[in-house]
Order: sequence, then structure tokens, then C-alpha cells
Amino acid sequence: MTRTKLNALMSLMNRATEMALDFICQPDALGATAEEVVLQSDDATNEDDMDDNDDSLDLAPKAQIITTACWLTVKEVSLLMGEVMNSAAAEFFEFDDIKRAGERLMNVLFTVKHTGVLARTRIGMTALCSRLMRSTEKSLKELPQTWLCGLIEQLNRPGQGIRDRVRRSAGLPYAFMAILLAEPKGQPRVALEGVLPRLLDIACGEASTSEISRVHAFNVIRVIFADRDLSVDTTPHAARAVQVSIDAFSSPTWEVCIDLSLALLDYSLVVSLPAFELCYGAHGLFPSNIKEL
Repeated sequence: MTRTKLNALMSLMNRATEMALDFICQPDALGATAEEVVLQSDDATNEDDMDDNDDSLDLAPKAQIITTACWLTVKEVSLLMGEVMNSAAAEFFEFDDIKRAGERLMNVLFTVKHTGVLARTRIGMTALCSRLMRSTEKSLKELPQTWLCGLIEQLNRPGQGIRDRVRRSAGLPYAFMAILLAEPKGQPRVALEGVLPRLLDIACGEASTSEISRVHAFNVIRVIFADRDLSVDTTPHAARAVQVSIDAFSSPTWEVCIDLSLALLDYSLVVSLPAFELCYGAHGLFPSNIKEL
């Protein structure tokens, strides 16, 4: 594939993503409502052809089809974008093209709430970051770390309000994992070692700008400790994570005190402690498949 064709493909993917996000990133938690879909499609509808006796019986199916198509578009395009950036020859893309592609994937992770879209976009972003981390160019190799620092700032930014309190912080954990899982296996995980202590500092309140920031930090930490590919590298931080979780029970904020401290202090974290697994596992006090529960 030539560079011209690749640029044309990237342009089409960008247009498709922007068009789809206009529908699914509505205030309605489930995406565009039926009324919003009709209003946005009125320009393409010839009102003279509409039957006055039709009570819009097909309104809901149309809305559902359009919304579903938009979710699928964002999901598949994000996956394709990451694969294209990972597979194409380096000379086909300029630095700005690669940076914009990463920023677009990050924007999807910050914008949508659909777990299926987030999971696919995470895979696409991981593919892109994996390519960058293998690059010999310093400017490209530093991009994932730059995005990771931006995620910390996004998570801990001051002035967060009720609109920032979304279930399990939505795409934030996926964005962190997209970069952390891109680090080559069998090598020191520099990004993980740099970001996990900072997340724990925010979670315990030492470096947080608000209680909402602590909530986000807890959600990201929970996902990091639950991932099997990172289990060996997160073990040195497990003891402090347990301590932070227990201390969170004294927080005056309900989300930190009950919801998140209990969520973090679950099997994914507790069984990562070697002493727990050796002592209780050796005596058969918990099933062999506990890590899968």
C-alpha cells in the first residue's frame, strides 16, 4: 500500500470516528436518543415523502440501528487505526500523523462509556504504543510516556465536579492499560514503575487535588493489579496498595470509604500477596481457580 492510499485511509477513519462520536457522545448515558437521531437526520429526509398517517412507528428501530452502527464504527475503526499504525512501514507516516492518531484514540477513551468500544480502542492504542516503544527515534519513543503523564494530569486535574464521576472512571483505566501493556515483555517495565507509585500517592490523598481524583486513582489501580500480564511487576507494590485500601475506610467520602476501597481490596489484589497465596493456598483454604473468580 502506498503512502497516498494510507493517508486516504487514515482520513476516512478520522471522518468516520468524528461522525459516529457526534451521535453516541450525547448526554443520554446509552447514546443518542430517538429524538436526537431524528433531528440529526432531518436534513437527509424529504418531508414531502413522509406519510402524515404514519405515527413514526419505525422511530425506535431507526434510532437503535443508527446508534448501534455508530458504536460498531468507533470500535472497529479504533482497532483498525492501531493496527495500521503498527503494521505500516515507518516512512509512511510523519511524526505529526502518529501523534494525531494517538490523540484521537485517547479522545475516544475519554469520550465514550461503552465497555466494548473501550476494550477495542485499548487494543488499538496498545498496538500503536508498542510500535512507538520499539522505535529507534527518540521523539517517537517518548510519545507513550508523554501521553502517560497527560493521563496523570487528566486524572488529578483540579476542579472536577459531578460530571466527572462516572462508573469505574469509564475510559481512564483503559487509557492507562493501553500504554502499560505496550511495554515489551521480559524487560523492565519503566512506565509501570513510574506511574503506579504516583497513582498510590493520589489514592491515599497525599497528592490528590480532590476526592474524585482519589476515586479515579483507585479504579485505575484496581485494573492494574487485576491484569495477569502485570502481576509479577505489581507484586512489589501490593503491600502498599493494601495499606492504602484499608486506610481509605476512614475517608469521609462515601465513594472512597466503601465503594472503592472494597473494590480494590478484592481477590485481584489480596491474592497477589505472596504470603497470602503460600499460606492459604498450601492448606487448601481457597480454590485453585480463585484468581479467575
